[in-house]
Amino acid sequence: MLERKGLVPRLIAAIIDGLIVGIAASVAMRLGVVGVILAGLIYIAYPAIELLKAQSPGKMIMKFKVTMEDGSPANRDHLIQRGLLRWGPFVASGVFMLLSIIPVLGILAALANLVVAVGYIVLVVLSLKPMKATNQAIWDVRARTAVMGPVGSAIPALATQPASPTPPPHA
Repeated sequence: MLERKGLVPRLIAAIIDGLIVGIAASVAMRLGVVGVILAGLIYIAYPAIELLKAQSPGKMIMKFKVTMEDGSPANRDHLIQRGLLRWGPFVASGVFMLLSIIPVLGILAALANLVVAVGYIVLVVLSLKPMKATNQAIWDVRARTAVMGPVGSAIPALATQPASPTPPPHA
């Protein structure tokens, strides 16, 4: 049985995604210009995973999947529509990272990246209201999708543990 996942479980999946991308990009950036190019490509390519599988790696770990609002499989059009809002700023950061290796564009790319970051924060804040009502972020509302996962705990390992038996009362 699946249920819509709310803010905290989805935040955990997003943190996992952030750690994966952050570590990969940080390691890549140690390689100089080639590393900056690799890091930019990581930022651009990472969202494609969710478009292809309806799950980011963080969602895979948490056993979540992007579906239509009714729980049926999300089609490619809805995943793309959702992805443009959800991952658009992330991809823009990757493009600006690639542009930052060009000396003339370096400062402009850094400023543009700052604007993207602020815009993304605004987008997340705007998502809090629908998230409280329907467990959908603003990109889910727009694309008529939802993030579904197993009923129960936000952490899959905890959801599968049997409840400890209650000892009989002593009379």
